[in-house]
Amino acid sequence: MKMFKRFAAALLVGVMALAMLTACGSDSGLNEQTVEDAMLTVYSELFGKEYTNNATQEAQAKAFVNETVDDNGALKSGKATYKIVDQSAGTMLVLSVQDGKPYGMTAETIKKMEDPAAVKAAAAEMKETLIQTMMDYFRDYYEDRGITPDEAQLRAYVEAGYDQLSKQVKAVSVGAVKKGNKVYS
Repeated sequence: MKMFKRFAAALLVGVMALAMLTACGSDSGLNEQTVEDAMLTVYSELFGKEYTNNATQEAQAKAFVNETVDDNGALKSGKATYKIVDQSAGTMLVLSVQDGKPYGMTAETIKKMEDPAAVKAAAAEMKETLIQTMMDYFRDYYEDRGITPDEAQLRAYVEAGYDQLSKQVKAVSVGAVKKGNKVYS
C-alpha cells in the first residue's frame, strides 16, 4: 500500500507536470484562454471526462506561474517545482521543465487542437510520457536497492497504476499567463 501511495503521488505530479507549464509560441491570436481551453481538451481526452476550469484553482495556478516563471519564460528556480495547496483535497500546482526549458506547445499545435484526431494524439503522447516517467521513477527505486526490474512487468505495473489513478482524477484546472510573446500555464 505504501508503494502504491508513492506511485499515486508521483503519477499525479507527472500528470500535472506535463501541462501546468506550457510555453506557446508567438502571437497569431494566441492568448491565455486559448491555451487553457486547449489543455483542458487534452486532459478531458486523457482521462475520459469533461473538465472545465475552477475559478479558484485557475487563479492559484496563474499566481504560481507568476511567482515561478520570470519575464523571459525561464523558471526562477531553474528546475521543476511544485506546491501543495491542499493536501487533504489532493490539490497541488506543478510546473515542469523539459531539457532545462519550460515544456511548450507552439501556436500551431494549439490550432491543431481543433481536430479531434490531434487531441487524441496529444493525449496519447501525454499518457506515454507519463508512463515512461513513472517507469523511470520505479526503475531507479528498484535499482537503488540492487534490484533490476523486468521491463515488461514494470510497464504492466505502471500501466495498471495509471489506469487506476486516472479514474480517481476528479478535477483539472489550468491557469495561463502571458509573458512577452508566450503564454505559460
